[in-house]
Amino acid sequence: MKKTIFFLLFLGANFVFAHVLPDSTQLRALEKFREDNGGNWIVRWDYKTGLPASVFGGRVKMKGNNPETTARKFLQKYSQLFKIDPDNPNFKSEKITRRDKMYYVSFRQVYHNIPVYGTQYIITTDPDGNILSAKGRYYPVAINSATTASLNKDEAFNRAKNDFGSSRKFKLFQSNLLIL
Repeated sequence: MKKTIFFLLFLGANFVFAHVLPDSTQLRALEKFREDNGGNWIVRWDYKTGLPASVFGGRVKMKGNNPETTARKFLQKYSQLFKIDPDNPNFKSEKITRRDKMYYVSFRQVYHNIPVYGTQYIITTDPDGNILSAKGRYYPVAINSATTASLNKDEAFNRAKNDFGSSRKFKLFQSNLLIL
């Protein structure tokens, strides 16, 4: 009886937490990517978007004038795999970090210049402009959301404080509007 109940709970959880799978175009693009760059690449898929959450395990020879240009050329070349249009104005370069001779080019998805919560895509390049990895989250669907806050800063802070318990002391450091 216990095994049956556990099985039913497990089976039910799979219906509740549906996974978005990569489509056939992406799978063909992944085959092409591996043909072009060697078959040792590991891809982890994002179950919420069906896009690559991380791609690593080799080097892609890609030359650009600087790390950001190199990263954008990579995303453009493999846009059918990543489903990211690097020329889209809602895909903004956030920062470029150099550490241990590597460059980390970070992009952020925005909507009307407001950051989309939880999105960031990081492309790692070496000093020669080779791509070593790509990772992050990006939503490929069109966003249609209000861009005016429904609460002012103080109202939002008070609601958050109440959710955590008003007996605790809190201090507001920063307030940002985000697309959820």
